[in-house]
Amino acid sequence: MNINQFKYLIFFYYGLTVVLLTIIGARSDLHVIPQSIPLSMIVFTAPFLVALLLRIRFQSIIVDKAHIFERPRLQFFFDFGLFILIGVMTFAFQLLYNDVHIALASKLFFGVLILGYFSSMDMSLIRERKGFDNDKPIYKHDFEAGSVTHGLSLFLTITVLIAIVAITMSGYGNLKLVESMGWTEKQFLTEFLTDAFFVLFIVVSLTLRLIHTHSVNLQQYFDIQLAVLRFVHDGDYRNYVPIISRDEFGLIAKQTNLMIDELKEKEKIQATLGQVVSPDVMNKLLTKDTASLKHGKQHNMAILFCDIRQFTSYAESIPPEEVLLFLNAYFTKMADLVSEHSGVVNKFMGDAILAVYDYENCESPSEDAFITAMDILEHSKAIVLSDDRTIEIGIGIHYGPAAAGVLGSTDRYEYTYIGDAVNTASRLEGLSKRLGHQVIVSSDAWGRLSKNSQSMLTDLGEHRVRGKNDLVHIYGAAKNG
Repeated sequence: MNINQFKYLIFFYYGLTVVLLTIIGARSDLHVIPQSIPLSMIVFTAPFLVALLLRIRFQSIIVDKAHIFERPRLQFFFDFGLFILIGVMTFAFQLLYNDVHIALASKLFFGVLILGYFSSMDMSLIRERKGFDNDKPIYKHDFEAGSVTHGLSLFLTITVLIAIVAITMSGYGNLKLVESMGWTEKQFLTEFLTDAFFVLFIVVSLTLRLIHTHSVNLQQYFDIQLAVLRFVHDGDYRNYVPIISRDEFGLIAKQTNLMIDELKEKEKIQATLGQVVSPDVMNKLLTKDTASLKHGKQHNMAILFCDIRQFTSYAESIPPEEVLLFLNAYFTKMADLVSEHSGVVNKFMGDAILAVYDYENCESPSEDAFITAMDILEHSKAIVLSDDRTIEIGIGIHYGPAAAGVLGSTDRYEYTYIGDAVNTASRLEGLSKRLGHQVIVSSDAWGRLSKNSQSMLTDLGEHRVRGKNDLVHIYGAAKNG
């Protein structure tokens, strides 16, 4: 229902009430204007014209300018208040100026209230539905929610009471007519049953109208809720569900919107975290608790440690901004090369890179690490520093046990790999310059290489590696130029 239809709906209810009052008056022999139903309708219409003028004057002030969440409730009380005014005016006119019995005047008064209750409820429900079409709908609002079941029970109770009161008032009015008009018992019973049927017909018809209006509201709510959830399922978190009621459906909309905010925040965290760690590590950090990650999990893996030789002395001669720009460009390419071969860059340390290759991502960790090393060396040939020098790379590769987990305090920590394999790979890189090869591979890693890769390496024999008691058998590739 658009805004114009909503405005004109009240004319329908006012007109319907005038017609029903005229019928009640005619059946009760109320001599408003004797033997003139058209003039009776005019007399009954006068209070409604007053109410309509008041509605036009104060609707925008009392209802339209109120908070969106309050408008349905205010719409009901505003419209029902006007119907009470109409009922009082009708009651007073019939009692004071038309000289009818108080029972019959009361019958008209309650007739106005009954029609007013149902029409005000309908206007309130339609105003609630308009919350979906508002330019600034509510998506986040703290409220005390009522129960849909409680509201439905209250509505049905009031509806039954309305029917009972209306039939009772009709019977009481007919009793007075028996006294004044000398009706027989049969005439009284016929009139009473006719009035009862008439009341039940009106109450049931208006109740069905309210059920229809409420079902349309629910259907629109479910359609929007499902549409938003489909967007969420597709990863689109831009849409929210408007909160239009103070019940469980409003709570569902509120919780859906909170869920969307949490998913947006998680997506933001993932986007940020994805720039810091690999996707696999990010998933572990997001899906596992910190306590279990702090215990770590040890297994065998290949470790690649890559460092730029003599970069510290070079960095001392150029501005820090240039150093930062160079390293960011360099690390970007290095990380791409590692990722291409199923590795994970765990750390950037100064001008060094620590990359990890394990069986969760690699079929042959040592082979992938060695191929990465050769690609890095090939790429480094095209890098020229600002003083026209090319860079020299040192790489150490080892295969062995290491534990993956978080390291740090309760407030701040990082995901890292710790163990003999990590330390040994770093030490092997330190031997590269002295041994005259850019890539140094331990025998543990060499034994897991393909025949083709092994043929590219030179046996350098056993050497002492700092931090290890036993000598380490190593192999070298890519002699220093």
